[in-house]
Amino acid sequence: MSKNIDFYRQIPSVSEFIDVMDLSHFVEAPDDWLVVMTDVRGSTEAIRQGRYREVNILGASGITAVLNAIPNVSFPYVFGGDGATILIPESVRDKAEEALRRVQKMSQQKFGLLLRVGLVPLHTLKKMGFSIYVAKYELSEGNVLAQFAGGGVSKAEELIKKDSEGLYSLAPKTSMSPPNLAGLSCRLAPFASKKGTMLTLLVTVLGDAAAASKIYLQILKQIENILGHSLKGANPVTHADLKWKWPPSTVWIEAKSQANSWNFPLIFFKILLRTLISHFLLNGARVVGGFDPTKYKKELLINTDYTKFDDVLRMVVDCSHSEADKVEAYLEELRQRGNVRYGIHRSPQALMTCMVFSASENRHLHFVDGSHGGYAMAAVGLKSQKNS
Repeated sequence: MSKNIDFYRQIPSVSEFIDVMDLSHFVEAPDDWLVVMTDVRGSTEAIRQGRYREVNILGASGITAVLNAIPNVSFPYVFGGDGATILIPESVRDKAEEALRRVQKMSQQKFGLLLRVGLVPLHTLKKMGFSIYVAKYELSEGNVLAQFAGGGVSKAEELIKKDSEGLYSLAPKTSMSPPNLAGLSCRLAPFASKKGTMLTLLVTVLGDAAAASKIYLQILKQIENILGHSLKGANPVTHADLKWKWPPSTVWIEAKSQANSWNFPLIFFKILLRTLISHFLLNGARVVGGFDPTKYKKELLINTDYTKFDDVLRMVVDCSHSEADKVEAYLEELRQRGNVRYGIHRSPQALMTCMVFSASENRHLHFVDGSHGGYAMAAVGLKSQKNS
C-alpha cells in the first residue's frame, strides 16, 4: 500500500469557491497516483437525440463505481457532465479498473453508448513537464469537491484522446456483471430557470499558472458583478425546485444501469418501491427512522456542485438573458485579447444527478448540469475556439 494513500484526506479545505483561485491552497498529487478520465463517446449526438439524462448518469457512474470499489480510500474526482476525472493511488488500480470495466460494459450493453476510460500515471505526466495540483472546496462537513490545477488534467485528456496504440486506454470486457452503483440516482424533476436561462460555462485561461489564477479570479468577480450577488447566491437550485414526482421519469434508466437482463423486472420493481417510499418521506416533514426530510433538503441545496475547477472553470448558474449576454460579451472580449477560450450553453432547465450514501448522516453530493447537454454542448464551443 502506498505511503501516500492518505494524500487527499490530509489536504485542508477552503470554504469559499473563490479561494480556489489562490494557488497556495493546492497540493501536488504524488507521483505514484493515476489520473483516470471517462467520457461518453458520441455524447453530442446522444444529447441531440434527447438522451442527456442517460449521458449524465453514465458520466457519474464511473465515480460511483470506483467509490464503491475502494470505500476506504479518500480520492478526488470531478463530474464533467458526460464523464469524469478521478485521481487514485496506483495501489488500488486493479479494483478501480475492474469497476470501470463493469461501467463500460453496462454503458455499451444497456445504452448502446461507448464509455472511453483512460488512465495516465502522474509520473508519466511529470516526465513531460506536467503536474496535477489538488485543492478541496468544502460544501458542508464531510462533503467536499475536488479542484484540479497545474495543467496535468488537460495533458492527460490530450494523451488519452490521441492514444492510437492503447497505451492509456482501458479496454472493455464482455464477461462481467453490472457495476456497483449503490447510491447513484437522478430522481429529482428538472429545475426550470426562474430568471430566464440556465447558463452553463466552460472557461480556460491561457498562460502560466500564476497569471492564469489572477485572470480566473477576475472572471469570477466580474460574473458576481454581472449577477449582482456572490457565487454563494448563484446556486441554480432553490428549495422550491426540490420536487420528487412519482414515478420518477428516470426510473427506467436507473434500473437499466443496475440490472442484468434476467433480473431487470425485480430491480425495476425494487427501485419503484424505494422511490415510492422516498416520495412520501421527502414530500413530508416528519422524521422517520432518523431521517429528517427538512434537514436533508437544506443539506441538498448546500451539497451541489454548480461551481468547480479542473484546469477548466465550470459553472451552471440561473440568470437573465441580458446577464447571460453580458457574461458572454465579457468572455469574448477576453478571448479577443488572447486570454481565454470558452464555451457557453443556454438551456431552460438544470438537471441533477445524485450520489446519496447516507441521507440521514449528510453523506451526499449532487451534480448539476444544464439540460439539453449542458457541459457537453459547451465543450463543443470550447473545442471550436481551440481549433480556430
